[in-house]
Amino acid sequence: MIALLPELITDDGWVTLALTGAQKTASRLANYFPERFLSYAFLAVGYITPTFFATPFEEKLNLSKAVLGYENFGYWDFFSSEGADQTILDHLDSFWDISFPNDTTVTITDWSPLGALEAFITNDTRIPPVDYVTPEERAIQMEAIREGGLAAPLNWYKIARGTLEGQDDQGIPQENALIHSPVFFGAALRDYITVSAPIFLAGALVSSNSTVTIREYNSGHWVQLALPDEVNDDLLQWIEGLGLGLDA
Repeated sequence: MIALLPELITDDGWVTLALTGAQKTASRLANYFPERFLSYAFLAVGYITPTFFATPFEEKLNLSKAVLGYENFGYWDFFSSEGADQTILDHLDSFWDISFPNDTTVTITDWSPLGALEAFITNDTRIPPVDYVTPEERAIQMEAIREGGLAAPLNWYKIARGTLEGQDDQGIPQENALIHSPVFFGAALRDYITVSAPIFLAGALVSSNSTVTIREYNSGHWVQLALPDEVNDDLLQWIEGLGLGLDA
C-alpha cells in the first residue's frame, strides 16, 4: 500500500496526521516519499524510526522491564497469537473497558505485561470506562467490531512481533531516516502502554532536522477523543504557523 500511495496523491504536498494505528504508516511515508509531504503530526505514538523493529521482541520486553518495571509491549504476544481475535470477541465488554479505562494506571498491571490482557478479559473483569465515549457510541463501535472481526487488524502484531518488519525496514534510505520537514507531537501523559511521555516525547525532539513542536495532554492513549477541542486548536495553530499557504 505504501508503494501505491504516490500514484494516489496528486497534490503538491500533504500535511500528514497520524492517529492511533497510523503512526508507522506515516513514519514510512516520511522515509520513502518525503517529497510528497509538507509536515507530519503524531498523537500519543510518535515517529517510528527505521531501527525500531530491528530489536527482537524478547529483547524489547527485557529492556522495558528493566527501565519501566513492566513489559509495556507484552500484549503484542497475545494479539499475535492464534485465536486472539475470537477470544476478544467472546469477551468484548471486558476488552472495551480496559481499552478505554477511566484509570489508565490499570494498564500497567492488566494490559501490558505478558499474559495480563488475556487473563483480564477471559475472566470477564469489568472496570469503569471513560466517560467521553457515550454508551450509544460504545454500542455502535462494538457492533462494528463484531461484524468486521479482528483477525485482519491483529495481523499487524503478527508482523511486528516477528522479524519481517525489521527486515523490510532495512530498505529505507539512510538519508531518509531523519524527517526533513516540520513535526508536531502530541504526548499523552497518562498513556502507560506506549509510554507516550517520556519515550516518544524524547524521540520527537530528535526525529526531525526541521522544527519540532511538542504539546502535552493530560490524557490516556486516545488523546484525540479525550480532548478534541484542545488537540484541534493546537493542530490548527501549528498548521497555520507553518506558512504553507493552506486554507484552514
